Amino acid sequence: MDDSFMTMTMMMGATVFVQPLDLVKNRMQLSGQGTKAREYKTSFHALFSILRNEGVGGIYTGLPADQRRGYKNVFNALFRITKEEGVTTLWRGCIPTMARAVVVNAAQLASYSQSKQCLYSGHRLNYLCHDQEVLVRVVGKEGFFSLWKGFTPYYARLGPHTVLTFIFLEQMNRLYKTYVLDV
Repeated sequence: MDDSFMTMTMMMGATVFVQPLDLVKNRMQLSGQGTKAREYKTSFHALFSILRNEGVGGIYTGLPADQRRGYKNVFNALFRITKEEGVTTLWRGCIPTMARAVVVNAAQLASYSQSKQCLYSGHRLNYLCHDQEVLVRVVGKEGFFSLWKGFTPYYARLGPHTVLTFIFLEQMNRLYKTYVLDV
């Protein structure tokens, strides 16, 4: 089995389960952006509002219609962006996103076994990183507690996503060893 296929499958498998939590986080973070006003009071309020107003399918739709720039679907968006703004616009933000993905994946995957051993032995790992310039700007415009806007759904998405990713990894490694390596 190809490594890239296994990687894509385990990541997609985990994402299917946590997409609604990511949607709630994004909606909360965009709610009242740049002001102290908020559309959603809590993560549960956001989730129930989305379900009430858009139905169950709404938790997989992404941004609300008024924030989609009039796109009917992803293909319409790709066609219009390419036509109206040029094909290079599709790659705007690509470099920082790739850099973040490299760092996150390298840190997460390279330290997986070591972290698992540390957790089994009772040690805990804590990571905290903040950019002071962004902190000052956000706190000044939106207030101190806006730093935690969307934290609950983010954490609720990230934790299960990470756990599910590694569960899928362990199962795929087991299948690979059993059926490909005959171990």
